Amino acid sequence: MSTFGAWLRVAMVDLRGDLRRFGILLACLALGVATIAIVGSVGASLQAALDRDARLLLGGDLEAGLSYRKAEPAERELFGSLGTVTEVIEVMGNGRRGESNAFLALRAIDENYPLVGAVTVENAADPDASLTELLALRDGAWGLVAESLLFDRLGVTVGDRLTIEEVEFEIRGRLGGIPDQMTQTIQFGTPALIAIEALDATGILQPGVLARYRYKILLAEPDFDAAAAQIRTAFPTAGWDVNSPRDATADIARFFNIFSRFLTVVGLSALIVGGVGVS
Repeated sequence: MSTFGAWLRVAMVDLRGDLRRFGILLACLALGVATIAIVGSVGASLQAALDRDARLLLGGDLEAGLSYRKAEPAERELFGSLGTVTEVIEVMGNGRRGESNAFLALRAIDENYPLVGAVTVENAADPDASLTELLALRDGAWGLVAESLLFDRLGVTVGDRLTIEEVEFEIRGRLGGIPDQMTQTIQFGTPALIAIEALDATGILQPGVLARYRYKILLAEPDFDAAAAQIRTAFPTAGWDVNSPRDATADIARFFNIFSRFLTVVGLSALIVGGVGVS
């Protein structure tokens, strides 16, 4: 007890010499502990959010993807037997209006898209129309909804027309959001939605054209492993890339994990500084 009292007297004498040292010590300890605690809490919350919204980010329970060609009839039949299917085709295109043009990241969809979530369309030509109706052929032009960059690039408004490979399209809304946009590949053009029939009419899908075909499925039986194995077994040489919701969010989860570790290192560094102050 006498030894502790001696230490305490020495500490009080030191504090009377400069209280700011004690304040810096407490600040470092508090910052380090708080950072580590907050990082752990935020990291757990982000992972829980990813797990909760994984199906929304993928756009279904399962996605089978393939480049350069669409699914053959036997493959589509198998996908249909697993549950509700929607087809999405991603390809680059060039939109022209007069002397101006814009590079477009076209996403052609069918009437079932999206299976999960909803596409947000702002300033729609017909606010009561469904997405399928907005993209349908009307008055000699197919419908198109695109992000605001296209409006700025070509100086157009809703109701104006442009051409893609000599096929006329009418802009029928401003694309606000796509539920599965985050899990898609890097895009170099302005995102735009059109109907698959409209894409076929343009003739863009020629042999050798780089296009990505995605088939999103809402499984009738919630067993991803069995469904994925069934696709791979039925078509072992087709090269189908089959992803579950967890696979689709793996890169995002890995980024969150690295970011959390970095912040944890920052918190530990603050604790080390505080420990040096204690010594």
